[in-house]
Amino acid sequence: MSENSGLVRSKGRQEDPLHTPWQAPEGMEKFLETTDIINLDSDVVIGTTREVIGDSATPKEAAMKIFFFMRDEIRYALTPQLERASTVIERRTGYCVSKTTAMVAMLRAANIPARYHFASLRKESVKGLMGEAGYRFMPEIIPGHSWVEMYLNGKWIGVEITWDMELYQAMKKKRINIYEREDFEPEIDWDGEQDLLPLPEFLVEDLGVYNSPEDFTKKIVLWPLWQYLQNRNLKKIREDN
Repeated sequence: MSENSGLVRSKGRQEDPLHTPWQAPEGMEKFLETTDIINLDSDVVIGTTREVIGDSATPKEAAMKIFFFMRDEIRYALTPQLERASTVIERRTGYCVSKTTAMVAMLRAANIPARYHFASLRKESVKGLMGEAGYRFMPEIIPGHSWVEMYLNGKWIGVEITWDMELYQAMKKKRINIYEREDFEPEIDWDGEQDLLPLPEFLVEDLGVYNSPEDFTKKIVLWPLWQYLQNRNLKKIREDN
């Protein structure tokens, strides 16, 4: 698909290229905007969203379909910051901010207001996923974790989509990270109504909500060696499953 569909010609509020049978609530225009990163003028974003939501009759139904697509079809890997939504969707891999960008774009394409929520996490949240060497030299606090918030049924709902089902299953089988506790079974499915957020034991500080990630993530330096070490270890975890 080409990068520019012509459906959205400029930054700002997009039209409704999918012709959804619902309308976004009034006053939500900024949470429906296209930006350089949330590029709703992309055939990739529009075409994938159209395919994923199909004949959804309600925003909730569409949002749930987008959630499961984004959770499982975009596999978790440490990737460059501030990638365009279309790049993440085409490549089918991304870390928390990248996956959030792609999901925000698809939700907005489906006429569902969406935004970013950032928080800092303890490094234990990635224990076992990076390998011993990379984990040892990580800072104690990861400064820029992100998840999606969408406006449904008159309220903002937050959902965590970072780890895909394949990775969850491999972590569970090998007792990695959260699955070190034998009696622990985290909730990873979303009902379309309640928050599905990161485990509270990992959260350090709530850093607020943002319409677009540029102002926040441009201040965060992602050490390339972390990317290499974590992605190498993630590949091994998946392959040995």
